[in-house]
Amino acid sequence: MFLNERLISVLIYFSLLMFFIAIINKSGKKNIKRILYAYLFFLGLMAFFYVPYKTADLYRLLEWTKNYSFYSIAEITDVIFASNSPAYTTYSYLIGKTGIFSLLPCITALIFYYNVFKILIKENQMNNSSSANIALALLFLMSLGQFIEVISGIRSMLSFSIISLCIYTELVLKRPILKNIVWYLIASLFHPAAMVLTIIRFILNSFQKQKKKLHKVIDVIVVVICLIIINIINPLYFSDIVDKASSYITGDVYSYVWEYMINIGHLLLIVFILRYYKKNISSDRLQNLYNFLKVFVYFLILFCFEYSIFHRFLVVASILTLPILLETLEYNYINSTNLKSKKYSSVIFIVSLLILFLSCLRGNLSGLKFFEL
Repeated sequence: MFLNERLISVLIYFSLLMFFIAIINKSGKKNIKRILYAYLFFLGLMAFFYVPYKTADLYRLLEWTKNYSFYSIAEITDVIFASNSPAYTTYSYLIGKTGIFSLLPCITALIFYYNVFKILIKENQMNNSSSANIALALLFLMSLGQFIEVISGIRSMLSFSIISLCIYTELVLKRPILKNIVWYLIASLFHPAAMVLTIIRFILNSFQKQKKKLHKVIDVIVVVICLIIINIINPLYFSDIVDKASSYITGDVYSYVWEYMINIGHLLLIVFILRYYKKNISSDRLQNLYNFLKVFVYFLILFCFEYSIFHRFLVVASILTLPILLETLEYNYINSTNLKSKKYSSVIFIVSLLILFLSCLRGNLSGLKFFEL
């Protein structure tokens, strides 16, 4: 169905990605930020023209947005306080008021990839990463094919990008977690899955060796206050989370064998990167991030048979692996005379490219459609 439209659309997506990877690879380090933002523009443009099929999440979300655009302030307020994703409802309502409904996936793509590219840009500045390594990291990131999840699922991916950036700033840039608490709150109000990720983050935060007892107590108090605020906004919020989690765990959700293969391949690649990092580097700068990812990978393995959980949360692991990937690639570059080091970067490139091909041919990316003939 719509074979020609999808074939051309996927080809556009793939060609743009390869074009910007090639540009980054050949450019100087100082141009990385501008090139990534240029690619960000095209990602937003593709999201704007995305035409969802009637079974896609975006098709349903756009219908909601169109309906919200006719609501009065009083009516939308009632909907917001009755929703398990009040931040998203507000977000959707404000976009709906513009009358340009394609801005919903467009703005979402811009926010998501802006948050992710901030990590790449910051690592490039701090680590002085080579342009070739940034290009390879971009290929690794985009090979998973999360683009379709971002522009169609909207809520969970948007909230995950916010939390991923928070985790990066805390574990790598040493920003106090309490300074990000508002962002955790906003993300949790976009989608219940973000609350699960937030809880995981705060639990693991309490086990950090550097944390003083007083700081841990303060963290707990602030989290409790935020939970109370959420409960006041919507008393049914937490029961909805339990119901949603129950439906995921009992298997009452969709699954797709090709996406399973893509996800497992990407997870194995993440494990390969983490093992290489532990064996060869284990720097203090990224140690907390490595420890978090190690536990998070166990979480993914534990829920690998629950498609929706595994599929969504893998995106977080993929984003947070970027700093460690760049660190290992820089180490690999310095030791490029070593045969094993050469093999490492080759494995990252080849496996990422294979996963990208699979994502485009049989994964969710194969459903991309920017027009109808």
